[in-house]
Amino acid sequence: MRVYFDSSCLIALYLPEPLSAAARGVVEQYGQPLLLNELQELEFKNSLRQKVSRGEITESELARSVRVFEDDCVRRKIQRKPVAWAEVYREAEHLSGRFATRQVCRSFDLLHVAIAVVSEVKRFVTFDADQAKLARAAGLKPVGSA
Repeated sequence: MRVYFDSSCLIALYLPEPLSAAARGVVEQYGQPLLLNELQELEFKNSLRQKVSRGEITESELARSVRVFEDDCVRRKIQRKPVAWAEVYREAEHLSGRFATRQVCRSFDLLHVAIAVVSEVKRFVTFDADQAKLARAAGLKPVGSA
């Protein structure tokens, strides 16, 4: 994995949002395919579904976004990559021990950053300022952060 894309970037790629142009720019800069793990996919799809529950998008917009996403997987614009979960959990616990008493470290953020660290990724794309701060503390270079 060269670049890790947080779900905040993935959502902006599949729905029109204020950060969509920035997300497309980052993808153009770092190229495709985007590598995707199980956690990213779960968080991406769940975030889309939550947008329906909050009335931000319709069921048909959800279906269209998931269909386009799945088409991108078939076309290999997105490649699913498995994760060594035991190693990721150890790294997430290590990061939590180092940083959670001094800054915001949500569990999913810890897992995303730990996956990037374990995968030896250097760049971490996120539009979440707290996650960008955690990524930077873990030795990654945040890209696209708010």
